[in-house]
Order: sequence, then structure tokens, then C-alpha cells
Amino acid sequence: MKFNSAVNIATVACLSVSPTLALVTSCFDALDSISKIPGHFIQNVQLNACPAGCAPNIDQWNSDVKDEILNELLEDGIQYTGINDEPAQKAFVKSIDDLYNTVVSKCQKESDGLNLCDDEDKVQPFLDCVNSNAKTAVLKGVPPLLPYITNDRCQKVDEYLNSDQLWKDDFPEHFKSYVDQCHDI
Repeated sequence: MKFNSAVNIATVACLSVSPTLALVTSCFDALDSISKIPGHFIQNVQLNACPAGCAPNIDQWNSDVKDEILNELLEDGIQYTGINDEPAQKAFVKSIDDLYNTVVSKCQKESDGLNLCDDEDKVQPFLDCVNSNAKTAVLKGVPPLLPYITNDRCQKVDEYLNSDQLWKDDFPEHFKSYVDQCHDI
């Protein structure tokens, strides 16, 4: 009889925790995808800027283009994922901006004077730094997002960050403004 009571108590305890575990589990993929944004972003900058003869560097990006392009991409992402409430939108935008700022700050030494279209040997230390610091930066950015995290949102965010919509449509469309003016910057 005592064993049965213990099993019942354990079952109730597990059931009360399982929705939280399901939510956390479903968001691991989204967090992993968010942590890969900086690396994918750099690869797509190279893919779109280098063939056009641009010479993108982090200082130029910070001063001339970041806000315009990043904000447009975030608006696309918010629309795609259906994050309609303004506080959640602001929290998501802030988390991506914090991710960018943290990674750039941590990798300042590797990015100093670096042209993202330089030889792979010159760019690789910066990419390695970005990739190694992004996961930590994402995890630090989770607490402010907790009130807005749902299973559906996590799935939609993960889906968008790995979609052709983002990397083949939205990114090139918004990045074109940089490519069109890169020789004048």
C-alpha cells in the first residue's frame, strides 16, 4: 500500500512537471538555431557581398547598415512566426540585438581590420570566435524571453531561422541595399 502511494505521488509530480519539460525540450532546437544566426549571417554576407566586390567589415556594418537590415529581418521574422504581442516582439528584438552586441564585443580582436571577403584563413578565426561565443550569449538572453516562450513560438522561430524564406528570400532582399551602396561607404 505504501509503495502504491509513493508511485501515485511520483506520477502526479511528474505530470505536473511534464508540460514544462515538453516546452523546454521543444525550445532547445530554437535556441540552437538562434545561436547559429551569427555564423549563418556572416556566411550569407559573404555569399551576397563578395561577388559584388564589396568589402564588408564589422566597423562598417556597425556604423552604416546594421540597424536598417537587422530591423527589417526581425520584422520579417516576427511576421513569419506570428509573434503579435508587442512586449514579446520587443523582448525578441532585444535578445537578437544583445546576441549581436555580445558576439561582436567578445570577438573584437579577431574582427579588427577584417574584411569578411578576405581569404578563408583570415576570416576563420573570427568565425570560430563567433560560433564559440554565440551559444553562451543566447543562453544568457533566455530569462527575459521566458514570459513569452510557448511551444508554438519555439517551433515557428526554429522553422524560420532554418528556412529558405529567411536565407534565400528575406536576407538577400534586405541586404541588397548594402550591396547597392557598398562601394560608396
